[in-house]
Amino acid sequence: MQEKKKIKMLSSWFVDHFHLIFKSAADNHLRIQNALKNPDGTFQLTLRFKSYSELKKYQKKIRTISVSLSSAVAMVAVAFIVAPYIMNPSRSSAASFQWTQNSWAAGAGAESATKTGWTKYASKDENITAAEAGISLTLPTPQSVAENADADFTGAQTGDGFYTNGSGQLLLKKPTGATCGVGGECASGTCTSTLCT
Repeated sequence: MQEKKKIKMLSSWFVDHFHLIFKSAADNHLRIQNALKNPDGTFQLTLRFKSYSELKKYQKKIRTISVSLSSAVAMVAVAFIVAPYIMNPSRSSAASFQWTQNSWAAGAGAESATKTGWTKYASKDENITAAEAGISLTLPTPQSVAENADADFTGAQTGDGFYTNGSGQLLLKKPTGATCGVGGECASGTCTSTLCT
């Protein structure tokens, strides 16, 4: 019962203040006078005023507060929407120049202006060949390995291009420059300072 009474009182408070903000003082004064004259004696208003001038003062104060508050909320909302576009601390930047790659013949180079006929590159691996005609990747010659005896499939017995890691996995031997644990992992057969040489 108390909950219903509190909810009804709260809704009456909102209705009264809605009328105070959006209706004239004369309309509010008549509304209050009529509500106070209920024949059944029920209380329908949360506000009472001794005079018409007191109602006008309170109404002016409420309107000032509501306009100020709504203006402040609107300004904060606009600031949150507009601020990222005005004060962007992490704005992205891009180069204002272009490269047109014509050849891969020259060595490594760096340039900070528009270039045409560009022939340099940033870097390359030793297995990559960069020439006038283009770029090619040099791979080791493939090998054929015949494994046809039981002994070939047990332990560490593998063909020339493979090794086993002790867990039964068959792996390709590593090229020069790759990290290794033992020489048997390297195609060259030599592992120096954890690198295939």
